Amino acid sequence: MKNRTMLYGGLALLLVCLIISASCSSGLDPAWKNGEAAVLSISFARVSPPVQEEERAIVRGDAYLYLCTRTSIADIINFYGPYSVSDGTLFETEDIPAGTYKEVALLYSSSNIENFKTIMEDALPSRYDIDSYDSLFAEIFYEHFGTGSSDVSANVITDVTIAARKVTPLKTTLIPIVGEEAWITIPGLPLDIASPASGTVSRQFYGLVGLFSASTLTITDTTTLDITDKFLSLYDETGKQIPLQQSGRVWSTTEPVDGTMFFLYAETPREMTLTFSY
Repeated sequence: MKNRTMLYGGLALLLVCLIISASCSSGLDPAWKNGEAAVLSISFARVSPPVQEEERAIVRGDAYLYLCTRTSIADIINFYGPYSVSDGTLFETEDIPAGTYKEVALLYSSSNIENFKTIMEDALPSRYDIDSYDSLFAEIFYEHFGTGSSDVSANVITDVTIAARKVTPLKTTLIPIVGEEAWITIPGLPLDIASPASGTVSRQFYGLVGLFSASTLTITDTTTLDITDKFLSLYDETGKQIPLQQSGRVWSTTEPVDGTMFFLYAETPREMTLTFSY
């Protein structure tokens, strides 16, 4: 519960900054489009190195995007998706009507959550008496999708205006939703990643806690058999990517890291054991 509380605190702090960004249409002048349609645009940068400006703590490869909106008038909540997306692509949709929204929630997952709308609708009715849903959306995400390691990243943006006949770019850093049992205290026990189903690749986020400020983190693959097509990526608690340098079975940060909570994304076709030192 302590880790989840820390995550909610970090998410709430990030949302304060995102309010300013969203209210200014993310600091970009919308481009004109033909017709009256409102277009919502989200850029999903490629996860692979080098680190890019449009940072997203998301799984690599094909994925699904889900959107939830809450209107500023009448508190109408709608759900959109799933949309087929992937890292390194630009997503655009005309499904969301022009208007001002109190909250826009985004959920990005490598798996298709077939009952997503039902889960959200069942969780919301008893909580309609609150003024803001930003923390509520986050709470529901953690309750239903934050069990153990996760392939899900999400965030909630408040006060979003989507204009007609324009492209509204939406900028936000997505934060992995990781259950308490998938948080690793380091230095300490190694992280054992289970072997995925035959013919598939495990694409999961894990949480790391216990790092001291201004420390260089080293991650070592101690698996008996060498895995040639593995991939690791590191993010801070706000979803900002931290550059890693790989040498064989060892990854290390290129500069001292500052913080106590981090997310590790690990991609592997077979079981893998990682140890941590700093």
